[in-house]
Amino acid sequence: MIKQIIYVYFVSVFFLFNAFSSETDFDTYLSWALKENAGIQSYYENWQSALFAIKHSASLPNPKLSYGHFIESIETRVGPQKFKVGVSQTIPWLGKLSSSKDIAVQKAYKAELELFLACVDLRLYLIESFLDLFYIQSSIRHQKDSLDLIKVIEKIALSQVKVGGSSADVIQSQMELNRQQYQLQTLEEKERVLTVTINAILNREIDSALSLPLDIDLLLNEPEEELMYFRTDGELSQANPKLKILENEIDIQKFRKKLAHQNKYPDLTVGLDWVNTGKAIMPTPDSGKDSLVGVLSINFPIWRNTYRSQEKEIEAQVNRFSKVHQQYLYDLHTKQNKILYEYSDAKRRIDLFRESLIPEAEKSLSILTDGYRTGRVDFERLQNTQSNLLSLQLSLEKARVDLAVSVARFRALIGE
Repeated sequence: MIKQIIYVYFVSVFFLFNAFSSETDFDTYLSWALKENAGIQSYYENWQSALFAIKHSASLPNPKLSYGHFIESIETRVGPQKFKVGVSQTIPWLGKLSSSKDIAVQKAYKAELELFLACVDLRLYLIESFLDLFYIQSSIRHQKDSLDLIKVIEKIALSQVKVGGSSADVIQSQMELNRQQYQLQTLEEKERVLTVTINAILNREIDSALSLPLDIDLLLNEPEEELMYFRTDGELSQANPKLKILENEIDIQKFRKKLAHQNKYPDLTVGLDWVNTGKAIMPTPDSGKDSLVGVLSINFPIWRNTYRSQEKEIEAQVNRFSKVHQQYLYDLHTKQNKILYEYSDAKRRIDLFRESLIPEAEKSLSILTDGYRTGRVDFERLQNTQSNLLSLQLSLEKARVDLAVSVARFRALIGE
């Protein structure tokens, strides 16, 4: 499954272009980020390196070629021995090569899992960044609407001054106008910073034009609750990519321990020596005949304490990663419960703002505006109601974003 996802990520990007339009969807942004992001590329190269390492992990040691020259020739029946040439090959104890390959395979799988986790984290980071950008742009839109309303109120206050009303309302409306213009400028600066952040994720020029994904509403739609609750603890732990990496690390250490135990046993070396022989002083039928010598040797791993220390070192690593795995499992359940709370809280806030508070505030503002025109409502009350409506509108947008972020974080927990 992981290979299929990574394959899709890295093959689909060949159909993309560096320019994005207003018709660009989120998957296109994501695919481009996976192709261009330097962090993802480094994980991909690490995975490729680990795959190549498998091919030579079970190889025999290089054969040895030796040469020996007799400083003083040894006279034999068939003649003096002058020099010898030998070739030998060391053969590790049974199981050592397969254990080395098992370690390499597990390391490659770990590199693959790390690549997948990096892709999942990048997807989450990109979603959160785009949702933040959506919230800022929505806030800018509401802020501009609020400014337009303040300008209308200011005109009403000016018209009342002409017929003998107090100029204090005009001054207060202008102060409120300046305050909200400052807030608008702050939001626009935040929008610029977020655009720079997203362009950095996409590995593009920081000042490149950027638009929200065409399908941003799909990220904001309220998901079915089954997505958040159908997973049991067992399913969650099996799906979480970080836990898989820790489990894989434990497997690597176990194979290392197995290899360390096998290193207690000797390796076998077989070879063949060719001895060059000169002509004998007293020629015989075999005079000058060269010799062939079969060679068999074994090494003696006599330093047993060294091998025992290696095994205990690796055993400590196994225990260490087991404890890390256990603690992360507890942390995972904590994260799950926190995300579920954030999800439920966001849904409650959306219902409260959308169904109750905002409609009531809009109705109240309309009534108070009419009352202010006729002089039955003071300016301060109208201004407070208008500010309250703006706050509620921004709170609704924040709740929508919080809901979508909680879903994205939950998907990241289960490796989606």
